[in-house]
Amino acid sequence: MPPAEDLPCAALTFYYEFLESQDIPRDRLQERLPYSADHLNRRFNWISWEAFLKAERSLTDIFPDQPDVHYRVGRMLGSTAAGQHSWLRLFWQTGLSPYHTYRAIPRLVRFMFPFLRVTVERRGRQVARLQYDFAPGFEPSDAFLDTVRGILTTLPSFFGLTDATVTAHRRSPLRVDFEVDLPRVNAQRGFRQAATTLNRLLRFPRQQVLGALKGAFDGSARFTWVSADFLEEKEVAAWTNMPVWIPAEGEYA
Repeated sequence: MPPAEDLPCAALTFYYEFLESQDIPRDRLQERLPYSADHLNRRFNWISWEAFLKAERSLTDIFPDQPDVHYRVGRMLGSTAAGQHSWLRLFWQTGLSPYHTYRAIPRLVRFMFPFLRVTVERRGRQVARLQYDFAPGFEPSDAFLDTVRGILTTLPSFFGLTDATVTAHRRSPLRVDFEVDLPRVNAQRGFRQAATTLNRLLRFPRQQVLGALKGAFDGSARFTWVSADFLEEKEVAAWTNMPVWIPAEGEYA
């Protein structure tokens, strides 16, 4: 019987990049899995859930002196190429709001883990709850939950903010709730810090960034370059109608 096809090999990309950040080739992980390296290196090939869990256990074996290795994998997603690509799409879809970026997580999760449903509920001005519901037969490991906790903790750093405080509650074998306390900061200051953070993360000329976004969303889109005066005349406000942009004035000139 052929192996089950439960999730794309793209779900392993974050492990590969973490290994490479530690100067360890991905072969160390791949050789432990029941697939060829060629199969695993193709992001849109599929693997079984059991193979993914085996990859988690293998990562633990490779780093026996680092009990928090899976949390660290989640924490570093923002500094990897794969993580930057995924979160960059969320930034532009949500208008650069930390809470609304959390609300966009279900769309990203559905691609990586089709058997997982995530719902987001606002519990207060600075508190969100993310409910992770797994399909029968896909009970999450502690390592998986540690990785999720790392992701949710570090997400505000993309906006120039401090980490969120995240607590996981396993309600049943197939349901886990993550309580997220967002940092409290001045909104305008946070937005300006976000521009600096994005520039630091991307390190690409603006035209390359826009070109990448065009390719990711709608290849038929065309850019029209206009002046700040034109935008002001049309009442297009910085950071609201036009995310990740402020006029070149004062300290931002």
